[in-house]
Amino acid sequence: MTRLFVTERDSAAESAEFLRVYDKGRRIEGRFMTVFILANDKPLHRVGITATKKAIGKAHDRNRAKRLLRESFRLSRAELDAISQRYDWVLNARRSILHGKLEKPLAELKQIVAKVGKEFCPRITRMRTNKDRFLFVLFASFAGKNLLLWQNRT
Repeated sequence: MTRLFVTERDSAAESAEFLRVYDKGRRIEGRFMTVFILANDKPLHRVGITATKKAIGKAHDRNRAKRLLRESFRLSRAELDAISQRYDWVLNARRSILHGKLEKPLAELKQIVAKVGKEFCPRITRMRTNKDRFLFVLFASFAGKNLLLWQNRT
């Protein structure tokens, strides 16, 4: 069953956790948000959401931006659960998030999640080598190293 909200245990609450993700994590720029990710050893993805006064402006705009990002993260739960590695996510809102509805930031976050998932999730390809034989090829990228594994089957 899909949860209706992001729970407290899903969120990164302490300032030190945010700083760790900013310092050691990877940065992905988007039109509506900037995403920082860092692998964690927890059994779930955690999220931290920021909307600064400098980037967004007034408090009611910052609150709306955070609501949109929180809902986007919640609705991306299925895509997030498909990634075997768990991450700490920090989503920084950009001003452009206020100019539309939920669909665009949601689509952008799902695209970013897919991009992150492709880096660590292997792809299996079945290739026909001759009439009766198949070659199963596993392409994987792990920790910046590309791996190629294969197995012959009759």
